[in-house]
Amino acid sequence: MKHDPIGPVAKLLFATATLTTLLVWGCSSSSSGIQRPHPDLVGSWVIDLSQSDEVEPGLGNLLQTFVAFRIEESDSSLTLSGADGIDRVLVPDGEERASRLPGLGVVRIRSRWKGRKLVVERQLASGPKITETFQLNADGRQLLVTTKVGGVQQTIEFRRIYNAAEQPL
Repeated sequence: MKHDPIGPVAKLLFATATLTTLLVWGCSSSSSGIQRPHPDLVGSWVIDLSQSDEVEPGLGNLLQTFVAFRIEESDSSLTLSGADGIDRVLVPDGEERASRLPGLGVVRIRSRWKGRKLVVERQLASGPKITETFQLNADGRQLLVTTKVGGVQQTIEFRRIYNAAEQPL
């Protein structure tokens, strides 16, 4: 009869550790079942005008700001769907992509995760660079969107605060 060098106690400890690890991984995934190494921005968001900065007159169409929107995430992209029917698909891999936007022409877009923030840079063919940074507050119930519009002579910066919507959009 051959002697088992590992022994039954070591096998039991190994099996318990493996099961515990699998359970912890399973419990730490988001509600959609996708493991995310970044904050979970998925959900519906409604602007809080009392906490948000006013947008400079004339910048509304350029910035494509949302009053209310929903964020959905797949393995490789985020989709921001506005209550007004406008959708923006972002691929946060740091690669630059070109997109044609109504009234703006061709826009170069680059999105990436920078720590706990989603950073989206848009460069208009004949206009300013627009950088939006999406970040959750500490309890995850508010989404802070900071926008910088860089022109030749000046940079304008403002913040919009969105509250998590009670009902999905």
